[in-house]
Amino acid sequence: MTQPSHLTFADMYQQHDVYAAFPQEYRQAGALPVDFVQVEQTDFEAIDPATHTFAVGIILRGHACFEVDFGEGMRQIATADNTPTGVYLHPTLSDTLYRQVGYYNLLFISAPLADIAAKLEVEASVLNHALRPLHDSVLPDSRIRTHCLTLWEQATQAGPFASLAVDQGLLALVAMLMARARPGRITAAPPTPGLDAEQLGRVRDYVQALLEQPFNLSDLADVAGLSLSLFSRTFKAATGQSPHQYVLSQRVQRARELLAFSHLSIAEIAAACGFYDQAHLTRIFKKQLGTTPGDYRQEVQG
Repeated sequence: MTQPSHLTFADMYQQHDVYAAFPQEYRQAGALPVDFVQVEQTDFEAIDPATHTFAVGIILRGHACFEVDFGEGMRQIATADNTPTGVYLHPTLSDTLYRQVGYYNLLFISAPLADIAAKLEVEASVLNHALRPLHDSVLPDSRIRTHCLTLWEQATQAGPFASLAVDQGLLALVAMLMARARPGRITAAPPTPGLDAEQLGRVRDYVQALLEQPFNLSDLADVAGLSLSLFSRTFKAATGQSPHQYVLSQRVQRARELLAFSHLSIAEIAAACGFYDQAHLTRIFKKQLGTTPGDYRQEVQG
């Protein structure tokens, strides 16, 4: 079994190598459906793989230095008045680097962007483009924050009317955010230049040459000669995978070769393929192939 090219935001948060360790509560409600994750997170640095999901983060409490890289370099995002509460929009269809120093209790509300766009009768790409200005800061908007907390409480209710309330509440949330991002008529995103064969070849050669070493998405974007956000979008269009998923798939492929044709231990293979440790290799290997490295080796070597 292969890993889907894009996880939902909720799945990503519960399965991510970094985030899964944080205390969290999960709820799902509505017909879309709408996912909710409340999480307490402390110091970390992580890359969020691109998803097809619209996701809003609500800072409930805490105080931290919060930095992001959406493709134009690492920068801090904060509320205008430097208070520890606020609302921010997680990018859709972009790999994102996050770094946090300190403690935050966060609530994330998410749903498939295409389903939201269909309800609003607009193209998903148009909606995504309209919301992009909100990626620049955390909004100190008490009305939006209160609305999100109400949705969180409604997610505990049962019955068709409660489900409808959650769906309608999410659409109302999107409308509030669109009003903040770009009042008036929204337009389509400008055309995005593609990733040509030469650029793609350079990236693939770079990944293969340094597969056992840690590197980040900005390294790959530099090899292609593109910004990180543009590289992420065009790489996915060219390969069907996000850069993060492509690198993992290549590491798993290298591990398969070593398991079949070498006598290295599984721990040594994990190190040779760029995984954190044997447990990390086993988790990713099983997620992509449906079996463990040990079982795979036994099957292919007899």
